[in-house]
Amino acid sequence: MLNAIPDTRNRNDRIAGFLTPNDIVTIDDDDEHELVSNDDKYQHELYNMDQRRQSASSIHSESSSSIGAPPTNPTVDTVMYHVCVLHPGYQFDEKKNMRQETQQRRNIDAYIYHAVQIASLDEQTSITYSDFAQRTTSEDIRGSAIRSHTPWLRLLAECLAELIGTAILVLFGCSGIAQYTLSRGTLSSFLSVNFAFGLGAMIAVYVAGPVSGAHINPAVSIAMLSLRSITPLQCLAYIIAQFLGAFIAAGLVFGTYFDAISQFDHGVRQVTGIQATAGIFGTLPAQGVSQTSLFFDQILSTALLLIGICALSNKRNKLVANALIPLAVGFIIVAIGVAFGYNCGFPINPARDFGPRLFTLCVGYGSEVFSVGNYYFWIPLIGPIFGGIIGAWVYHGYSKLMKIHIGEDDREIARARYQVDVQNVTRM
Repeated sequence: MLNAIPDTRNRNDRIAGFLTPNDIVTIDDDDEHELVSNDDKYQHELYNMDQRRQSASSIHSESSSSIGAPPTNPTVDTVMYHVCVLHPGYQFDEKKNMRQETQQRRNIDAYIYHAVQIASLDEQTSITYSDFAQRTTSEDIRGSAIRSHTPWLRLLAECLAELIGTAILVLFGCSGIAQYTLSRGTLSSFLSVNFAFGLGAMIAVYVAGPVSGAHINPAVSIAMLSLRSITPLQCLAYIIAQFLGAFIAAGLVFGTYFDAISQFDHGVRQVTGIQATAGIFGTLPAQGVSQTSLFFDQILSTALLLIGICALSNKRNKLVANALIPLAVGFIIVAIGVAFGYNCGFPINPARDFGPRLFTLCVGYGSEVFSVGNYYFWIPLIGPIFGGIIGAWVYHGYSKLMKIHIGEDDREIARARYQVDVQNVTRM
């Protein structure tokens, strides 16, 4: 019916305004717009939309009509004129903006739902929302990392970040214990030990967070594996790097305080007693505390740690900015140390306890480091793993329940997360 209506517009209005279904726009070599008759409109159907990336010369050879190229971008502008013709009723700029917004939403879905890297997203990318599975809300703390195009190189970088992060944590924490022990409590207190571990964790997250998410704890890595936030290969590589980082950090602490340790114990390495220095590196149980209580202590304290970490990494949680997440993690560890430090010194980290404990075996403390407390060493090695899994799944269920009742829009959350990451990539 629209074809029967006479067109009384002048030539300029036709180009700048809306296009009716019987208007076909072409561009000649002189950048002048002409109207093609209705008999020639079927020639434009020969234009293949899948060949948008070809040069303007190839498009000119395949098209039966004479299509010239604007001086700015021949291919894109030519295609957009045909899009306007095939979908009449929109102005040229309005149609182009709508297309860009649609592709941006697809790029958001592709990036957030773990499919395409930011560097590979462009206007020509064709991605559908249903192609990708949604990430779990209680994912690990992965800030604004630029992922490598080589998976093995990326895994190596993440393992190096985990090694350095765990080493920083153990270096600060065990150094705080060394100062407290060697000074017999005159230069510091147990509260300063808690802050040493907490601030060490904060620095470790700032360092390793943008690369690997800064698990710096095998219990966290295994918990994230149970939530399918990381792959089994990643989990295994992270754990090896974490134990190695803790072992190296224990050696650095021992070298830093070697003279002070030798003066304190007169060169006799002891695990228990008033001159014991093994507690600088590995945790020891309190007198009179059963292994059942110690095991439950580790499960509960590590579960609280994972609940806090999952809450901070939840993108629906708008109470904490991304830059403050490491500080919040540090205060969580300080709170756990203040509340649960009596029984066994709140290890809550298998790497933090087993790595330095293995180092003490290598430097002359003997096998007593493993047999002390009725072979207590297995409790900080196994207990935090159970506690981490329990804590992660408790918060996972809680977040699902809150999602049902609050009903937040996943698309808006994805858009916010995508915008933050794009800004970080641009800045870096």
